[in-house]
Amino acid sequence: MEEYNQKVQEYLESLRRQGIEKIIAFSGGADEAFEGRVRKVVEQSMHEFRGLPIAVLTGGTKWGLPKYASEVARNYSFPVIGIYPQRGLKHAIANLDFAIEVSPRYAGSEWGDESELYAKLANGVEIIGGGAGTLIELAHVLKMNEARKKDNKGPVYISPVRLEGVRTTADIAYDFSLKASPGEIFPVVELIEDVVNAAKFLIEKLGLDNQNYR
Repeated sequence: MEEYNQKVQEYLESLRRQGIEKIIAFSGGADEAFEGRVRKVVEQSMHEFRGLPIAVLTGGTKWGLPKYASEVARNYSFPVIGIYPQRGLKHAIANLDFAIEVSPRYAGSEWGDESELYAKLANGVEIIGGGAGTLIELAHVLKMNEARKKDNKGPVYISPVRLEGVRTTADIAYDFSLKASPGEIFPVVELIEDVVNAAKFLIEKLGLDNQNYR
């Protein structure tokens, strides 16, 4: 993905000049059956992040969680970054602060081509439910974290929010948390009612719990 390096680095430098310190990704499903629950989680999380020097990263498309996260982030004046594959261009949100259209490494464009860059940009990820696309993003982060741990580097922190009554990618993330050192990469977040703790986990681990931000 060398073609994106300069473009991304220039934007990251622009964020730093604006005082933005961390990028928090919101990853999850677009299933309309869970729309109300997912939107509630997004709104509660953004409320916890209010006033903090963060940018919000989403899949950049105009449905499901990316849509909700982008809309709510704008209400709190957070810069919004969207990453999507070439084939997702026609579905992209029009007013993203920074949009990255990812070309395929091989053959035609597919959903998931963007996941590598998505994972590398995030400092923390809140996973809300989620299906196959979210699972790809989770796998990228988990693989990066394995190497980062060996190299004594800080991980990309993952905060999964499980949707009660249905098994999703957040549950898989939660299962992995049982193998990690307590609190090292994952919080223990079991049900949607614990979403405030999911957000607070990322705030603490990313060093954003300084009262001067509020």
